[in-house]
Amino acid sequence: VFTLTLCPSVPGGDAGELITCACNAGIPHPPGYPTLLILGRFVLTILPFGTPAWKMNFLSAVCSATAALFIYLTALDMTRASRAAAGTAALSWAFSPLIWEYSVTAEVFSLNNCMTSIFLFIYGRYCLEREKEAAFGVGDSCHTSRFYLRCGAFMVGLGLTNQHTLSLFAIPLILMVVCQEIERLSIAWIGLVTFDFLCGMSPYLLLVIQSVT
Repeated sequence: VFTLTLCPSVPGGDAGELITCACNAGIPHPPGYPTLLILGRFVLTILPFGTPAWKMNFLSAVCSATAALFIYLTALDMTRASRAAAGTAALSWAFSPLIWEYSVTAEVFSLNNCMTSIFLFIYGRYCLEREKEAAFGVGDSCHTSRFYLRCGAFMVGLGLTNQHTLSLFAIPLILMVVCQEIERLSIAWIGLVTFDFLCGMSPYLLLVIQSVT
């Protein structure tokens, strides 16, 4: 549906700048949006049809569709497998006017929504594993919950390479995780999570490379 209603050319706002930078390996206004530029360059390379503007607009459509999928999966976990409720939540979000508007134009908001929805899904899975630990004791769930914890740290870092407003969403959840993990924190574990976070931030190296070439 997003593709059928896609903007056919260069829309307003920052889209012209973002499309130009993706085409010419430039650097847009701060914070630079390196992940969007990487994905944009990939889409511009692999799609054999469409103008650069259409391809970048299409990337937003893919990101919003992916976000809707993860909202569905998260709601499915929260409602204990109610497909009707999860589907209603995902579709209501996807076809709300503001979301739809930014799903058909080359902007940073669609990718931000995608990353936020993935982070929320990871956090939900982490909470489910913690519930299993509380109910059945520490076992395989301990390793699984920590796996999701590390994935969440990576996702926060990656999300901050696109739009810093993700921090307003992530910080409260991070504080909740710290409260849950406080009894089993160690320097080694903090180091691992920090490493995952920094790996997520690694696309910023692209801006350094492009600024000196």
